Amino acid sequence: MENTGTYLSNLILQSKLSQREVKLVVEALKTKKYVLTAVLPDTPESITFGEFLELFWNFDKSPYVKEKIIFGQSIHRRYTDIMLSRCKRYWIPSYGKKLLGEVTRFDLKENLHRLAENYGLQKETVNQIMRSVTCALKWAYNNELIQKDVCKGLVFLHVVNKKREVLSYKEALSLFEAEWKDFTSKIANLTAMCTGLRMGEVLALRLCDLGDDCIYVRHSWARGEGLKCPKNGEERFVKVNPLLINILIENAKKNAAVVKEDAFVFGKENSDSPMNGIHWNESLKSEVKKLGINKHITFHSWRHFFATQLLNDVDEHKVMVATGHKSQDIFEHYAHHVTEEALQEVFTACNKLFLPAIKSI
Repeated sequence: MENTGTYLSNLILQSKLSQREVKLVVEALKTKKYVLTAVLPDTPESITFGEFLELFWNFDKSPYVKEKIIFGQSIHRRYTDIMLSRCKRYWIPSYGKKLLGEVTRFDLKENLHRLAENYGLQKETVNQIMRSVTCALKWAYNNELIQKDVCKGLVFLHVVNKKREVLSYKEALSLFEAEWKDFTSKIANLTAMCTGLRMGEVLALRLCDLGDDCIYVRHSWARGEGLKCPKNGEERFVKVNPLLINILIENAKKNAAVVKEDAFVFGKENSDSPMNGIHWNESLKSEVKKLGINKHITFHSWRHFFATQLLNDVDEHKVMVATGHKSQDIFEHYAHHVTEEALQEVFTACNKLFLPAIKSI
């Protein structure tokens, strides 16, 4: 065997092989398990792993992002920035100089164990750090940039999610009957409770989005991006009591130096952008605690509260139309006029449920 090896080695060294012939040699060695991986020069695999990750998560240059946008799928700059920062902190320092085609499943498992054991991170955080590379590597494999799916069979950390909690109807009424330290946070939370809007959708509300008895959900707000399409990519409207509309208009006027149609309802004082919604979460938690309610409640809990309360009186599909949960079945099932009827039915139930809280403001 030693003579055979010497003969083959000398033969290769003395020959001028084409890239096709080199590939055949490499494939033969891999088939016999003599090598696990090999990277040929001037191929997609021959760029460094670090270069690949930095390009993959660059919102303006990434072929992955471009592909998502072409197919009408949602992806946002803030998300790619977060994933890139995870790669730069937890992957590139240790593995960035490896060639893309040299990265193995062992490398992924090795870093997974290191992240889980040495950084004091939450399990879900570790999983998100892992996704910053598995997403990129799976895309690379599916687009034939690498020859092997190194993510196949990789097991993430098991996460036990906190039980999702919502306030009872009585607790919610008590919350809005109470005096809040920050009145604007109270109005923002009230809006979420009465409409089921996400925080980004509440932040994005402008005066031009307020009708006489409805709110037009045309945008969402994201830090670093500004106004963007709602999460499902489609505009919608939610019918609300005119009293809530008046409260929102007054709040917009309070902070705007000049009241314009595109002024944000929850705008920063003398600014063209909305305030930071994180404060709404903190304020809500503080007020819930003051009432002696021992529940893990966040601003997003209002979206679940809204749906939970309505499901007592309204069909689930109609509630999903109001909340903007995109489902092809639902939007095929409801013609436009039926959708309007569904929203009217939701409004009737909302008015009965939430008018006492609105009147308490």
